[in-house]
Amino acid sequence: CGWGSILLDLARHTEGLLHGITLSARQREYTLQQARDRGLADRVRVDLCHVEDLRPAPESYDAVIFSGSIVHMHRREAVHELVGRALRPGGRLLISDCYFPAEARGDRGSRATHYIFVTALGYCRLLALAEELALIERAGLDVLHVADLTRSYALTLGRWIDNVRHH
Repeated sequence: CGWGSILLDLARHTEGLLHGITLSARQREYTLQQARDRGLADRVRVDLCHVEDLRPAPESYDAVIFSGSIVHMHRREAVHELVGRALRPGGRLLISDCYFPAEARGDRGSRATHYIFVTALGYCRLLALAEELALIERAGLDVLHVADLTRSYALTLGRWIDNVRHH
């Protein structure tokens, strides 16, 4: 759940019980403090673990969200299988992340690509969208909607750059 923005927004706008996970103790504590400050602590839980370490009961989640995170997971097939088991019938999976186009553009093996995917991001495994969709379907999930948010992401990157320059 990173710094918890999606988790906290969902807690504020729904009556749901929200469960986030992160690998960062600092992010966990920040998110839990924000939940306390906003009066949402009774409905927000954040565990410090990797998604593959979760052992949710079958059909125990209504929705799962991966926002900017699935590209950092080594064993995507196992992750989708876990989600397929954990979602209740009619449950939803939302993924917002980056994908390579199916046809290679540029030099995917360049030093710049390595720097971004390994040095800057720690680990990043971009797939072609068709590969990710196949993994989702093999896990027994139906793909209902796909949207290209590249233009929106370009705006996000612009804001990040502006904030870095400002601070």
